[in-house]
Amino acid sequence: MYIESQREYGWTLVPERFDDKGYSAASLDRPALSRLIVLARRGAVDQILIHRFDRLSRRVRDCTALLDEFRLLEIGLVVVTAPEIGHTAQDNFMLNILASFAEFEREIIAARIADSRAQLKERHLRIAGAIPLGYDSDRRTKQLVQNPMEAEILRWMFVEAAAGKRPAEIATNANARQFRTKANGQWSARQVVATLRNPVYVGRFKDGKGVRPGCHEPIIDMNLFEAVGHALDSRRTAGPMRTSYGEVWLLKGKIYCRRCDRLLTSHSCRHGVIVYRYYRCRATSGGRSPCGYQVPAGRLEAEVYLHFPWRVRRDMRSDQFRDAVVRMEYDPEMDEIVVLWRETES
Repeated sequence: MYIESQREYGWTLVPERFDDKGYSAASLDRPALSRLIVLARRGAVDQILIHRFDRLSRRVRDCTALLDEFRLLEIGLVVVTAPEIGHTAQDNFMLNILASFAEFEREIIAARIADSRAQLKERHLRIAGAIPLGYDSDRRTKQLVQNPMEAEILRWMFVEAAAGKRPAEIATNANARQFRTKANGQWSARQVVATLRNPVYVGRFKDGKGVRPGCHEPIIDMNLFEAVGHALDSRRTAGPMRTSYGEVWLLKGKIYCRRCDRLLTSHSCRHGVIVYRYYRCRATSGGRSPCGYQVPAGRLEAEVYLHFPWRVRRDMRSDQFRDAVVRMEYDPEMDEIVVLWRETES
């Protein structure tokens, strides 16, 4: 380990890990990075060690902002794959070149992936994603082929829904019959709805907000699929927390500014295909000026998710996470989060 080799210089490892697995380095809205920056601002670290420079960020502008802040805080940045880089003007120039290469590489990869996806769409082929119930993946072509036993479960669900059964009833009956999901779990009403809405069962694929043709064999007749869709629409109620991008605001109406005790408002913006979400203190209620800050939504919402063991998080719905919180407060001066949980939650 690199840190072990530096112990003679007084290096000690901070026990907390800062791995942002599953998050793209194209954005700074990453929970672990946010926690690291908080520690840095509190003076809890004096050296930041990364394996490769592009793991810090893959955008030149974000890299520049982070490097400037590290310099102001007098925190050293060590790149394991390039330990010779120091703090001279030439080294800063080299870091800017590395940041430019990282952004260039990201854009090249994105362009190649987009070209590959476009070619697959033109041929009506499956691109990627989880294998839905009722199908298996062909080992050679990676396209969907029917799984006869699972296909029967699908047909039963659609017939039940067309007959007027509610998703919760279907989930209960499916579990009673010991029907399992594709992940070998029990059914919930939400999973039933997602299954009944999936156009893959009529030979199509989801494509953004629409659908596109597929080359696999359908399991459900289009008339039955549309009938079930109309039945679900007739029962649907408006969701109170959805933005125009379809994101659920987990803490909307529950998170307050600790400085002025006003509700934080939700805000989202799009950069290319990436949607950035924030909670902001911009309200002017009571005739007072707003505090005028914003904090990444992912960081605050992670406080709720990480409160539960991962086995519990895996099966909980977003409304259950939301109901677990009575009130959350964010302190912009201390950069601290305080959560008041319901007594029924552990």
